[in-house]
Amino acid sequence: MGESSVWLFVVERSSQLWVKTGEHIVLAGLSTVLAVLIGVPLGILAYRHKGIRGALLAIVGVLQTVPSLALLAFLLALLGKIGFIPSVIALTLYALLPIVRNTLTGLQGLSPAVQEAARGVGMTKRQRLWLVELPLALPIIIAGIRTAAVVSVGIATLCAFIGAGGLGDFIYRGLALRNKGLILLGAIPAAILALVVDGTIAACEWSIRVRLKPHERSWRARLKPVAALLPLLIILLGLTTNLWNPLEQGKDRPVIRIASKDFSEQYIVGEMFAQLIEDRLNLKVERKFNMGGSMICHEALVNGAVSMYPEYT
Repeated sequence: MGESSVWLFVVERSSQLWVKTGEHIVLAGLSTVLAVLIGVPLGILAYRHKGIRGALLAIVGVLQTVPSLALLAFLLALLGKIGFIPSVIALTLYALLPIVRNTLTGLQGLSPAVQEAARGVGMTKRQRLWLVELPLALPIIIAGIRTAAVVSVGIATLCAFIGAGGLGDFIYRGLALRNKGLILLGAIPAAILALVVDGTIAACEWSIRVRLKPHERSWRARLKPVAALLPLLIILLGLTTNLWNPLEQGKDRPVIRIASKDFSEQYIVGEMFAQLIEDRLNLKVERKFNMGGSMICHEALVNGAVSMYPEYT
């Protein structure tokens, strides 16, 4: 594939790439935020109560060892839903371990002299936590958040198996069709996105950590607010796909969801169904192609998450 044909290939699918990247950002971003809101308090709980520390770390550790596809299939069967909700729950569970462990490690590594000084000036436990312990442990906690965010970006590609979208759609469609261009169209942006997410969280940490003199007006002072808001800007970029989706037409029409399994013949038959319905009926077709097999497609059909899919049994 020459340089011009590669560029043409990307341009032809630019609208799809925009939508899938946004879906990927929302999946990874929301799950990381939820993991922070759950994981940091759990880390503090483990730090304060030694009796439950071992059990708590064991539980979040076991969640990390469950195979990704197995967890997604289990949540699909449990919730009776495909797509966004089970994917966010699974990604949140996977992101917990580094955040909980780093929060605990950061708090345990504090100098006893600093804690004794805080007690000596009359601080309560809550004041020590918010004014002394958490600020000092923040670099280690953020390191765990960075790890969790990058892991979420990677694992989010698997969510395509249950119809959650994201860049994994390109990767698995390319594998099914033996199309290297589609594989790279998903893999390269996912890798770049992981680097961007890691860099934005690092910039946010820098903005919190760097102290500047009140009168200082250098370029570093002007960059601090921007650096602090970078993670939020990345998430907002993903959310804009819900407001402006170039692939979405006919929002006022009833929706029918068509699924397919992850091989080429299913894509073809599923697309035939979709085009016939769009041509002959006043229905908006939502394609949920490349789902991970008969069990997932059938569970989605039984639970009403999809309307139809090709089957041969």
